[in-house]
Formats: sequence, structure tokens, C-alpha cells
Amino acid sequence: MAPVPFEQLIAMHADDWALIFDGHGRIKGIFVPAGKEEEDAPEDLLNLLRTAGISLNQFIEDPPVIH
Repeated sequence: MAPVPFEQLIAMHADDWALIFDGHGRIKGIFVPAGKEEEDAPEDLLNLLRTAGISLNQFIEDPPVIH
């Protein structure tokens, strides 16, 4: 897989959500777009977290890095 240029990585849209991983591949946070709350999370993101056995509430109760 070819590396993605940094400029492309930061070219997010105002309504984009993102998961943040540490160097070991563990989810350590979630990027929530400005003006959105956790309950506004897209269903596909919630499904992905559920499949991985992660609850969005886990981030609320034991907050990692939320940007």
C-alpha cells in the first residue's frame, strides 16, 4: 500500500469523524467534528465499534483523547 501524503490526510471535511489509533493499533480516541456530540455519531461508525466490542460510552466514561 502506498503511503498517503500528509496533506491528503489532513484534508478532512467539516463533518468527518475519525478513529485515532496508537502505535500498537489500539483505538485511543475519536475525532468528533465541531458542533457534533457523541450521540450524533454515524451509524456505520457505531457498527464498527460494536463489531470490535467497543462502546462509544466507553470513551465518555473513560475519556481518551477526543479532538
